[in-house]
Order: sequence, then structure tokens, then C-alpha cells
Amino acid sequence: MKYKLLLAACLLLASFVHAQNLTGIWRGYFFTGLGMFREKYNYEVQINQLSNKALRGVTYSYHVTTFYGKALLKGVYNGSTKNIIFKEDTLVEMRAGFGTTACLFTCYLDYHKDGSIESLEGTFTSVNVTDGRDCGGGTVYLERVKESEFHKEDFLTKKQPPTKRVIPSTKPPVQKTKPPAITRKPPLLKKDTSELSIQQPITKPPVVEDTMPKPVPVPPALTKRETDLVKRIVTNSPDIKIDLYDNGEIDGDTITVYHNNKVVAYKQLLSEKPITIHVTATAKNNLHGFVMYADNLGKIPPNTALMVITTGGQRYELSVSSSLQKNAKVEVQYKP
Repeated sequence: MKYKLLLAACLLLASFVHAQNLTGIWRGYFFTGLGMFREKYNYEVQINQLSNKALRGVTYSYHVTTFYGKALLKGVYNGSTKNIIFKEDTLVEMRAGFGTTACLFTCYLDYHKDGSIESLEGTFTSVNVTDGRDCGGGTVYLERVKESEFHKEDFLTKKQPPTKRVIPSTKPPVQKTKPPAITRKPPLLKKDTSELSIQQPITKPPVVEDTMPKPVPVPPALTKRETDLVKRIVTNSPDIKIDLYDNGEIDGDTITVYHNNKVVAYKQLLSEKPITIHVTATAKNNLHGFVMYADNLGKIPPNTALMVITTGGQRYELSVSSSLQKNAKVEVQYKP
């Protein structure tokens, strides 16, 4: 009997996990830029999750009165890992000052639930709307909210009466009065699903970076210290995720991370919360070097981080140490 109860509990938990629906309004912010140029923008995302875990919706980016943009998104949600990837593929509207560049985001987010608070947190990369050039990246944080600060999309207003509750009510004689509401909704779902299944490959980040990047000179900060290669990893997946934690007692260690000689994390504190970096490799841009530069040694030298690399279904955990004399480097090579 005890085993049967345990099995039933596991099945109930599994059904809850897979029943997670992201449809709704998510609002928060994103950070872009480094150091004194770091800026915070407001960000609202309205998501419509389809039956096949595909996502459609809109995003709103705004910064006081100096910038406003609206874009359409397409993406996918992995219910087992609770990972979300979505890409802004069409700029619908934009109001900004002279010289402002319009960029479209690709967001890599993780779903969390803490009590009654549901959140999406992760990173983004972006490309110029006109020429596809890199616009940089940053971090994103969103929470589920009930009301929008903008126009609420039709898919949100139509889904307020849940479909599952309407169907049982059609079995009694009242059935004659409700068929119109039921017959309208399935065609909409089929239409959205087919359109997304056709365009879903567009959400792949490699399309953005499928060119040979121009060589970036080694920054002066790196030339002043010796750089040790800790490990080289070979992967058959173009998707590379790096998470950095404090490897031990949290003692105030801060680091700057370079990816192929470009700063991707600037003077970030190592703690129990990860510093997350997403990279997409291509056949032409297949070697990715990550250098950890110690900004200080904290209270307990040296500056030591736990680096977790996730790629190709594999997870690698490395203890990476740097000092004021040496940098630590890890390379990931993509071989399709």
C-alpha cells in the first residue's frame, strides 16, 4: 500500500509539472551595458503557450519617456527542464530619440516558483534590426502579473474563461446555447500551432551568428597577467551555457569574464546565485574561450569559482582559480 501511495504521489507531481502553463503577462526589467554604461529598462512580455509547448506573444521594452518598442515573439518551452527560449522576430512599433538603434532580443530564461511568486530569469542576446549586427546582451528578470501596462492581447482576453471548464457544461441541455464559443477556439489553436511549427526554426540562435567573427585584440588587462588553460571541452551541440558560483565560502570574490576577448560579465560578485552566460557556436565560429579575471581576492585568496558548463546534454563542473598574477581560461570547441 505504501508503494502504491508513493507511485500515486509521483504521478500527481509529474502531471503538475507538465501542466505548467506560461500563458499570461510577465513584467520586470532587463540590464544592458557594462560598468558606468549599464542601463536598466522595463520589460513586459505577454505569452500565449500553445498545446505543443510552443510560445507566441508580444514584448514591450520601455525606458521612462526616452524609449519604447513593441515586438512579436516566437519560442518554445521545455516543461521537463523549465527552460524557455524565445526570439523577437518582428519589430511592430518603436519610439526613440535620434541615433537610437533598434535591436531584437533572443531570451534564454528559466522558470521558478517561490510560494505564490512565479518568475522567469536568465540572459539575452540581441541583433540589429537592419543589418543583423550584434547589439550586445544582458540579464532579464520577469514576474507573472495580472494586469498589463499596455494593450492586453486578444489571446489573453479570450482565454480568461478556461476551455476545460466550458466543455463539461455543454453536456446538459444547455449545449445548444454554447457551441459557437466552443467551435471558435479549436480553429484558432490549430492555426497558431501550424504557423509556429513552420517558423519555429527561426528561433535558433545560430542563424544570427553564422558568420566568421572579426578577430578581437587581446585586452590590455589580460596581457598584464599570465593565462593558464584549465581545460578544453569538445561538444557536438552549438548551445553552450556557463554558470559561475563561489566555490566555497562566499567571501566577496568579484570577477570579470571575457568571452573570446570580449567582456560578458563585468566585476560580478561570486555567490550562491549563478553568473550565467549563454553562447551559440557555429561551424565558422566554433572555438569559444572563457577567461576568468580576478578583480579582487576576497577575504580568502585565491579567487576561486565553481564553473558549470552545460552543453550537448552533458554537465561539466570545474574548480577555476585566478589571482592578481594569473588568469584562468576554459575553452569549449564545437564539432558538429
